[in-house]
This record gives sequence, C-alpha cells and structure tokens, in this order.
Amino acid sequence: MRTLRFGMKISGKRRPLPLMSLQEIRLGGAYTYANVPLGFWLQEVFDLSRNPYDKIGHFMQGFVPARIAREILLRGSYVADRVVG
Repeated sequence: MRTLRFGMKISGKRRPLPLMSLQEIRLGGAYTYANVPLGFWLQEVFDLSRNPYDKIGHFMQGFVPARIAREILLRGSYVADRVVG
C-alpha cells in the first residue's frame, strides 16, 4: 500500500483511479471532449448518434473523488460503514 502525506494508506483497488481520471482529463483537454478519438470509436461500435466521451468524463469526475473521499472518511473513522435501509 502507498501512504499518503498525512499517513493514511490507499487501498490497492483505488490506487489507479486518480491516474485514470487524470488521463481522461488530459485527453479531453487535448482534443476537447467532443472530438476525442476514443469517443468516435465508441460512437461507431455502439451505433450512437454522438460522441459519448463527455459522459465518460462527467462520470469519472464524479466517481473518482467520491470513492477517494469515502475511503478517507471511513478509514479516518469520521463515519461508520453501515447500510441504512
């Protein structure tokens, strides 16, 4: 496990998430989200009417920080890990 600056360790499952998010942002910034080649490939494979890469970008920009924040809150004992229902 890799240790963060303040002593908390990141689990192995979540370690690649920030790098994947960074790569997604870099690609979107280089091409603009509507013109990313991966999006055109997805558009062709799934027979979509438009390039879906911006949806991938929005998902990553919400999912990755939420998962990392959850891990920090749970491991720091700020909240309890229980399901309400």
